[in-house]
Amino acid sequence: MLLARRSWVASGSVVALLCDLSTRSVRLLDAAASMAEAKDAALVVICEPRLAGSEGFEAWLHAQLAPHSARLDIEIAAGDEEEVHQRLSRSDCGLLAVAAGDAEGSFDRLRASFERLGCDLLIVR
Repeated sequence: MLLARRSWVASGSVVALLCDLSTRSVRLLDAAASMAEAKDAALVVICEPRLAGSEGFEAWLHAQLAPHSARLDIEIAAGDEEEVHQRLSRSDCGLLAVAAGDAEGSFDRLRASFERLGCDLLIVR
């Protein structure tokens, strides 16, 4: 589901909030990378330190993004709501991409970030 608040030509990166290495996350990355390619924008992946530091994470991430040509930037955030929002602000977020299960668990927080940033929101099932 795509909730668009801005014109498609609006600038800004595509930011994917990655919580795990599940098949849902594979779909999230594929959709986010496709959107970044279409907008000729950077893909920023934000994840927690435990995930970024897990064995094989970078290889897994690069394998998922191999079919895409989007520029990749990995940001590590401790999961604190304010820190995540600050990273979203610094990344010039034009589109925030989240997995549906992750969105359900923190809907109020996502809505707050979505409203404060004025970015589009992509929820991937």
